[in-house]
Amino acid sequence: MDSRALFARQVRSQCETLCELLACTAGGLVPEPTLERCKVSVRMLAGTMLVVDLADWTRLLGAIESLLNVIGQRRLAWDERLAQVIFELIEKEELLASCHERDGEAGGRNAVSTEEVEALIAEVDALREECEYAESVPVAATEIAVDVERMGRVATELGAACERVLAAIGSEEWQSRGAEAGAVEALRRALGTIEFYAQAMDRIVASVEEDVAAPKCDIVPIETALGDFASELVRETGRELEIRVHADGLEMEPALMPAAYWILHTMVADVFERCDEPKIEIDIEMSDRNGAIHCRLRDNGENFLSDSRLDHEDQLAFYPGLRHVTRTLKEHHGTLSVEPGGGKEARFGFTLPSTTVAEPLLVWERAGHTFAARASQVVDVVAANANLRKAGSYGEHIMIDGRRVPLLKLDVLFPDAPAGNSHVVVLGALEKHVAFYAPAEGTPKLGVVLGDSIPVWRGIPHDVVRIDGRRVPLMDAADILRGYLSITGTLNNESMSAGEPDGRGRDLVHEPEEYDTSATAVEAVADPQEDDPEVLVIEQSESTRNALTDILARQRVRASFAGDVEEALGLIRTSEPRVIISEFRIPTMAAKKIVDSLRAQGRTIPVLVTTSQSGKTADLLVEKLGASGYLSKPLSAAQVASQLSAFLGVVH
Repeated sequence: MDSRALFARQVRSQCETLCELLACTAGGLVPEPTLERCKVSVRMLAGTMLVVDLADWTRLLGAIESLLNVIGQRRLAWDERLAQVIFELIEKEELLASCHERDGEAGGRNAVSTEEVEALIAEVDALREECEYAESVPVAATEIAVDVERMGRVATELGAACERVLAAIGSEEWQSRGAEAGAVEALRRALGTIEFYAQAMDRIVASVEEDVAAPKCDIVPIETALGDFASELVRETGRELEIRVHADGLEMEPALMPAAYWILHTMVADVFERCDEPKIEIDIEMSDRNGAIHCRLRDNGENFLSDSRLDHEDQLAFYPGLRHVTRTLKEHHGTLSVEPGGGKEARFGFTLPSTTVAEPLLVWERAGHTFAARASQVVDVVAANANLRKAGSYGEHIMIDGRRVPLLKLDVLFPDAPAGNSHVVVLGALEKHVAFYAPAEGTPKLGVVLGDSIPVWRGIPHDVVRIDGRRVPLMDAADILRGYLSITGTLNNESMSAGEPDGRGRDLVHEPEEYDTSATAVEAVADPQEDDPEVLVIEQSESTRNALTDILARQRVRASFAGDVEEALGLIRTSEPRVIISEFRIPTMAAKKIVDSLRAQGRTIPVLVTTSQSGKTADLLVEKLGASGYLSKPLSAAQVASQLSAFLGVVH
C-alpha cells in the first residue's frame, strides 16, 4: 500500500469512529466509552495531519478535542449544533482523503481551503466557550438494588480464599520453595477464586460509584502494603526494618492510593539500601492541608548518599531511585523535598492532591481581583512578618529548609495581580521553590482547569481555572519560576544579583535592607597561632595523600594529616587550621561528620571536599554537605592553589 492510500485509509478509519457521535441521542449524555474512543481518534488524526504538514487541520482537531473534553467534564447533553460540527468535520476529512489519494499532498491541501478550516476552528472555539457555561445534565436518581445475602456470601468466600493464600505462602514449605504439587494446586484454586470475586466486586463498585460522592478509604491498605514490602526487604539480611505510619484519620481516594504507595515504596527502599544500621526505623507522617496531602518521611539511619557517579538532574543526582517518582508527582502537580533541612529528621517530603474529582485549589481575593494556586503545589502560607523576610545582595528572600527562596512582587510578572503583603505563599515545583506576597491566608476550593487559551490577566502565559462559574488565573509554580528566570537569569543561587542594569531585577524583588556592619555587629575571630597548620587533610588513600603532600609543600603551605574522623577531630580541638580538605568517600563519611561537628561547635572553618566528580554533580555534593567547595580528582597544583587562595590569600 503506497503512502497516499495509507493516509486515506487512516483518515477514513478515524472518521468511522467519529460517526459514533452522530448516533448519539439529542438531549442525552454521550456514553463515556464512545467519548473516549472519539478523543483518541481525534488525537491520532491530528498526528496524521502533522506528518503531512497540514498545520491548520492539526489546530482544528486540537479544538475538537478540547470541545469533547469540555462535554465530558461538564456532563453536557448532546445537541444538534454539536452533531452539525462533527458532521462537517467528517465531510471535509472525507474530501481531503479522496483528493490526497488521487492527487497527492498538493491535491489534499487544495481540497479544502485554509479559510474554510479557519472558519470551522472559530465555530468550534465559540461552541466550546458556550459549553463552558452550559448547564450539566442532572444525574437521575436510581434505586440501588443490592442482594445483601448474596454480598455476604461473596465476602465470606473471598475472605476464606485470602486466608488460604496467606496461610500457604506463609508456610515453611512455601518459604523454602519445597511446597508439594498439591499445595501449589490448592493455592492456584484460591487465587482463581480471589480473581473471580475481585472482578465481581469491580462490577458492583462500578454500579454504585456514580451514586456515591468521591469514595474514600483510610490509609490502612498503604500501611499493610509497606509492611509486606519491609518483610521482603529484610529477608535473609539479618537486619530489621520497622515502618510506622501516622495519619490521624486521613482518608484518601482509591485512585490516589497507588501513587502514594509507589512514592513511599521507593523512598523506603532508598533509605534501607543506604543505611548500614542493623535496625532501621522509618516514621511516615501524612496529613491533609488546604486540600492537599502532605507527607514527610524520617528515619534513624546515617545514609548520606555517596553515589554520584551517574548523571542525574538537580537534587535527584544523589537519589537515582527517585527519578521515576518525579514523573508520578508531575502528573499530579505535586512537590518533592529531598533531605529538607539537610538531615534524617525529614529525609523526604512530598505532596499530592486530596481528590481527583476536581482540582483542589487555594484561592485569594482582594478588591475584585481573584487568583488561585494548586493546593498540591502550596508548600506553606505564612504571615509576612519581619523575622521571616531576609535581605541579600539580590533582594528580599525567605529561608526554606536552609535554602534561599526568592520573595517576589507578583505584580511584576502579572501586572493585573492584586497588591497585598499580609502573607507569603511558598509554591514548589519538585525541588524548586518560589515565594510571593498574597493578601490573605487563602480559601480552599475546587475548580476545573480550562487551559491558557483564555487570557484573564496580562503577564506571563498562565492557565485559567473555573471556580464557582468564574474564570480565575492559576498561579503555577513552574510558570512563575520561568518568568522569574527570564528576568534574573538565575535562581536560588548564592551569586544571585539584583537584576539587569535596567533595574528589572530590582522591580521584581524587594530592595535589601541595610545591614549593620559596625564592629559590635561582627563576631571577632581569633587569629591562628603561628605554629598551627594552615591546612588539615583527612585522607585514607596513600596516593592522594602523597599528591597533596607534594603540592602543599611546593606551595609552602603548612599542613597536617589525619587518616580518619576521630583523629581529625582531635587535631581540630588542639589547633586552629584555617582550611580542612577532606575525602568524601571514607566509609565513616568524614566530610559530612566534620561539617556537622564544626556547625555544632559554632566554628566556621572552610571545608573542601575531594571527589571524583566535577561540574553540576560536584556542586550539588557541596550544597548537600554544607561544604565550602571541592577539589576534583586527579588533583592538580593549579586547582589546589586556586581554591586555597580564596581562604589563605595568595598561594604560590
